[in-house]
Amino acid sequence: MSTQRSFTGRGGQLALVAELLIRACNAAMPEVDLGTDVFAFHDDREVVARIQAKTGHGERYKRGEGYSVQFHVPLKQLMRPDRPALWYALVSRLDERYVDFFLVSRSTLREHWVGPQQFGTQDDGDVVLTLQVRGQVVCGEVDLTGCRNAWHLLPPLLPLTEGGTPAEDGHE
Repeated sequence: MSTQRSFTGRGGQLALVAELLIRACNAAMPEVDLGTDVFAFHDDREVVARIQAKTGHGERYKRGEGYSVQFHVPLKQLMRPDRPALWYALVSRLDERYVDFFLVSRSTLREHWVGPQQFGTQDDGDVVLTLQVRGQVVCGEVDLTGCRNAWHLLPPLLPLTEGGTPAEDGHE
């Protein structure tokens, strides 16, 4: 991995942590990265979200509003069994700031990859996702609009029921 990609990736991880903290959700980064970049949790809840951050630099469209951004997800990681569950935070940087976080579970990303609609391409062992971000967010033929800044999907950020458990399982 190039030095620039290392700095870019680490910057995206730190932006992700900052966004979690703003939402009163604690975050920890493991000392050794074996596929989880950030653990998101509340100290008073059992649920923990394992998150893999991927950072991309967006390019503005020359005509009209919006931008496109590309992310590389290792195919081997994507196809692993989802136990424990893993989330991807696709962190989008445009110009000189972070503009969007696309939050999607590994199981959902895998369903799109193996599904009937065109979704990403394969390159050197990676799934390459090119997101077209306008009012709607699409990758190939798949609509990812519901994943854009969808912090409410992460299990630690789900509202609690009266019994103290998360209201839903957090998968889209």
